[in-house]
Amino acid sequence: MKQFVRPIFATMALLLFWGTALPSANAQYFDVREGNDAYNRAEYGKAKETYDKVIAEHPELLEQKEAVFNNGNVAFRQKKYDDALASYEEVAVNPAFDEKLRSEAYYNSGNTLYKKSEALQQPSEKIKLMESALEQYKSALALNPDDREAKMNFELAKKKLDKLREQMKKNPQNQKNQNQQQQQNKQDQQQNKNQDQQDQKQDQKDQKQQQNQKPQNQQQQQN
Repeated sequence: MKQFVRPIFATMALLLFWGTALPSANAQYFDVREGNDAYNRAEYGKAKETYDKVIAEHPELLEQKEAVFNNGNVAFRQKKYDDALASYEEVAVNPAFDEKLRSEAYYNSGNTLYKKSEALQQPSEKIKLMESALEQYKSALALNPDDREAKMNFELAKKKLDKLREQMKKNPQNQKNQNQQQQQNKQDQQQNKNQDQQDQKQDQKDQKQQQNQKPQNQQQQQN
């Protein structure tokens, strides 16, 4: 009855079709199933509300693991990749859970990191995330060596990483220019922030001076 998030492969592309969510076998089964039904209808906000309800009513992680895991799927669908990673990590690192479930959490983390890397422009940042994705696939395979999809994803991510590294070698000056531009943008943002703070302080000072001058002007008019 277990159903996990798995990808579908087409040629050499890593496609993340996140399917049905993980069902619960505990007392909160019906609440989790309600969330899964909403998830499968692409009503991700409603699904999250239901999973959050299960988590709130069942403080023990062993009783809420399905909801935590499925919240990761919801976050991925909503492109909230950091939230998805946090949910999967809760399950993956807990030795009290079934090894296959932990393997699935590592696997989904790898897919999430891969997807997150695709949204970045900086090759160096893409490489870091792809390296992290490979580590997640390794952890998934350590717990479930027979996972064919994890093996395929590992190989695809490795090829992608090798290609990115090769591009970095061929275009070191472009990368250097991009890093310098990124640093300059950060400095400009900080300068703008500092200027805004100074302007705000000056405005407050001017307002205070105006307020202090009002009683003086009133006194002079009375005299």
